[in-house]
Amino acid sequence: MDIQSSVNSNDIDGVKAFLNSPDLTIEMLNVRYNYTNSTLLMLAAMEGYIEIVREFLASEKCTAGVISAVDTNGRTALMMAARDGHAHVVRAFLDSQKCTTEMVSAVDTDRRTALMMAAIHNNVEVVRELLASKKCTTEMVTAVDTDRRTALMLAAIHNNVEVVRELLASKKCTTEMVTAVDTDGWTALMLAAIDGHVEVVRELLASQKCTTEMVSAVDTNGWTALMLAAIDGRVDVVREFLASQKCPSEAISAVDTNGRTALMMAARNGRVDVVRAFLDSQKCPSEMVSAVDTNGRTALMMAEMNGRVDVVKALKERSAADTLQKAAPTQMRFMILLALL
Repeated sequence: MDIQSSVNSNDIDGVKAFLNSPDLTIEMLNVRYNYTNSTLLMLAAMEGYIEIVREFLASEKCTAGVISAVDTNGRTALMMAARDGHAHVVRAFLDSQKCTTEMVSAVDTDRRTALMMAAIHNNVEVVRELLASKKCTTEMVTAVDTDRRTALMLAAIHNNVEVVRELLASKKCTTEMVTAVDTDGWTALMLAAIDGHVEVVRELLASQKCTTEMVSAVDTNGWTALMLAAIDGRVDVVREFLASQKCPSEAISAVDTNGRTALMMAARNGRVDVVRAFLDSQKCPSEMVSAVDTNGRTALMMAEMNGRVDVVKALKERSAADTLQKAAPTQMRFMILLALL
């Protein structure tokens, strides 16, 4: 049986015989296989063959160059193990003296680290192993890919709640990482909000690393995370914002570059459940309902212009209630005067 077959079949005796051969050279360990030009160590790592990986790492011929070798996608054996969720293999790499901080923080052709790959694929145990390692630095945790997205952003996009929780709990995850923006000017909170990942939004809002300023942050269009959720009708996400102490009335009544509030955006797009969520909130005063954009249009006008019948009805009911409430003190005084006559 050839060595590739031994590795692919998890034949530990065949691998030991190969590694203990007096004819073994470093070049033999760097031979490439399959269409991605993977080394033997990569093949073992991606399959989770821990005993074979340990045998390679223990071999004198398995140098730092062999361990840090990359395939056609720029991925190392460690990255492959992290991507495929083999936490025990990742631990073996991290425990090896041959594995350096530079290897752990290496990036592929998309500038993604092993941590990012684990975050994308929801490999929580791998994320824990990496975060706990001294070889995983703050710089690695806050690193960004070609879209300037961090591991936290990638986990948020994929709705990987446990990974988000692990990252936020780590001392290596700074406030700067939580407030970081990608090429579209979106934070992790915005990315979770627009996709309706309510549990991720809840975790972010609950974190001490998430500030009121982060909730009020705007993208290149001047839109906040709340606005993005309102536009797409993510009512559960909107409710999370409305219930959060980190989302004050000022954040709710914030306007974009066209002077539009989140309520206006929801009204214009016919998101009646979102509109009702705003109207039911104590943080939504009558002034917000009657606010106008740069064209002098209210949320009600936008709903009427776009034929949003249910939204129009909800807004008119609120306006009527506000009018009645304002009139109530005057009516009460009149009734008192009548009673005194």
